[in-house]
Amino acid sequence: MSDSAFRQPFSFILDARDNIVLIFGNDFQIVNKASATITHSTRAVEGAHHIEGGHTTPIVAAALSPGQGHFVTSSNDRIVTIWDTATWTVKSSRPVNKRITSIKFNKDEDTFIVADKFGDLLSININNTETLTPLLSHLTIVTDFAFARDGSEIVSADRDEKIRISRFPKCHLIDGFCFGHDSYVTRLQMMAGAGPDASDILLSGGGDGLLIAWNLLTGSLVQRVSITDMIEQRFAAGQDAEKQDVDIMAIVATSDQKHVAVAVEDYPGIFVFNFDASAAEPLSFSQTLRVSADHRPTALAIDAEGRLFVGWSNGTQLLSAFDLVNGKFEQSSADIVTTINNSSSVRVVTVPSMLQYLQLRSGAQKTRVLGREAVRGDTDLMDEDAEQPDAKRVKTDE
Repeated sequence: MSDSAFRQPFSFILDARDNIVLIFGNDFQIVNKASATITHSTRAVEGAHHIEGGHTTPIVAAALSPGQGHFVTSSNDRIVTIWDTATWTVKSSRPVNKRITSIKFNKDEDTFIVADKFGDLLSININNTETLTPLLSHLTIVTDFAFARDGSEIVSADRDEKIRISRFPKCHLIDGFCFGHDSYVTRLQMMAGAGPDASDILLSGGGDGLLIAWNLLTGSLVQRVSITDMIEQRFAAGQDAEKQDVDIMAIVATSDQKHVAVAVEDYPGIFVFNFDASAAEPLSFSQTLRVSADHRPTALAIDAEGRLFVGWSNGTQLLSAFDLVNGKFEQSSADIVTTINNSSSVRVVTVPSMLQYLQLRSGAQKTRVLGREAVRGDTDLMDEDAEQPDAKRVKTDE
């Protein structure tokens, strides 16, 4: 093992009921919550079952099926792999033409949707992976997507500041757009509306540092929260040591949808909001969670019990957990945190930025190298996947 002072951060943390799934680089591990032990791992871990058939390049997208019987991953090798979670063995795998940016299931256990760098959304059936069914296309990278209105609509976001609302599965029928971001959209999070007839409320975050709430029935902007302003206020008050660009990298909500946690790339803290769908402005700031200035978030997840898991880029503490106590998150000292920080992941020399694979920035990408900021050209990602010049086009119903 390398004697590097750093360990690979978690790029994804997924709640799998009795377990959590930790993804780092090419690898992933399964950690049982009750026993606080690593039960399965693609890396050799004492006492854990070794998972065969892993990826050869970093995993860039992952999702669990609704019944959690299947786990789907994709990496920069352009391979989509389907895992049987009963045995954590490979059920099937297939190549795709373009790098995947996001994977989601709707309500169907056997069908999942992938978005790729060229703006396409495709449907894949687990039992027939040879067939890719096109659903819709954007003119640039699809950065994230989500299902809305009980799965009858699909909401997709892209690098050109657009959020599109399409019917599902007849995605050529476009119900509307949400315009309000000033830069690329990075993350989407669906929330339930208030009342039996209310539409879903969508939360979106972007490279403009905005957290926006939308009414999907009308496509109207309900509330705009500037995370950029919040960080600048903390800097002015001496609570932060430096100013920075603000790219929202994660938005997660508790299962009762009363609390929302937001992570900003390379910012040493998590912003927590209370959420009330019946309020004129559903988001109200609650607290900021911090460990230290060296703890920059890389992944975020909330389990069914309301425990918030935060992955950090700090080489000595890769994960923290926060329990919800009387409406506020408090740092937890649960055994599972100790296990993960002592035994998980692998030693590395450089710690990559969370949004590196999305190539949202033009001309350069941020990489945390041995604890300091470095800028490098992104020509390594510009091979045959290089984006084509954008053209303005609006699809209409025919």
